[in-house]
Amino acid sequence: MNKMTDQKNALRRGIWWLRDPANPVLPPVAGSDYDSNCCMNPWVVRIDDDYRVYYSGADAKEKRRICMAQAPVEDPGNFVRHGVVLDRGEDGDFDYSWAVLPHVIKFPDKWHLYYSGNCGYGEGLSSFPGLGVAFSDDGINFEKYEN
Repeated sequence: MNKMTDQKNALRRGIWWLRDPANPVLPPVAGSDYDSNCCMNPWVVRIDDDYRVYYSGADAKEKRRICMAQAPVEDPGNFVRHGVVLDRGEDGDFDYSWAVLPHVIKFPDKWHLYYSGNCGYGEGLSSFPGLGVAFSDDGINFEKYEN
């Protein structure tokens, strides 16, 4: 078999996903200051016996920031919300309107959170002028990289 055939067969290996009947496991919360409008773009990290889900939460004004919730491995639908771990920027910043699409990685010395910023200007993808990064010692309290 050639490489293309092997790749096609790899996609047919019988992996079946079943929807959790408790969906959504992390819905928006009415009245929340950080995720009353939506919870989206999840990134999951396992730390010992817990899952941390980093996600984009939107407030009532559609401003989005990176939030985190945690659940035990034995009960992955039982999330406790931590709240905002990375807020959006100030007016004029590349992430003024939205900080979304978190990607969190633990390196030996620090946690790195990479994300997309939306400045609130332009249309469509042109309103996302770049990627940002923030650092943390504990994976909860992040500080944006500043030039």
